[in-house]
Amino acid sequence: MKAIETHELHYQFQDGTLALKGINFQAEKGERIILLGANGAGKSTLFKCQNGIYTPTKGEVYVEEEKVTKSNLEKIRQKANQYLWLTRLREDTKEWFDNANVVIYTRKKQYLGGKI
Repeated sequence: MKAIETHELHYQFQDGTLALKGINFQAEKGERIILLGANGAGKSTLFKCQNGIYTPTKGEVYVEEEKVTKSNLEKIRQKANQYLWLTRLREDTKEWFDNANVVIYTRKKQYLGGKI
């Protein structure tokens, strides 16, 4: 089962800054994914779209194969919060990252990598 999935996700801030452009992302239930990228690459914006804090400008977000909409936000957030964790790399988190998939974002491109 897919835990979280996005289709052609776009997000543009009110000042016109395009933070996400056409992001296709999926994570299977139980899968570990590390999202890496420079400051301003869109990592936090992606998380905020995935748990309904931000409404995408274009595209769709699914949590456990249910489309995120304004009418189901509370239910979606309860589900999404079990999957979405923001953390900084520290020595004591190395064990969690072993055998995780890597996704790297830059301002211009999404790179889907393999295992660490």
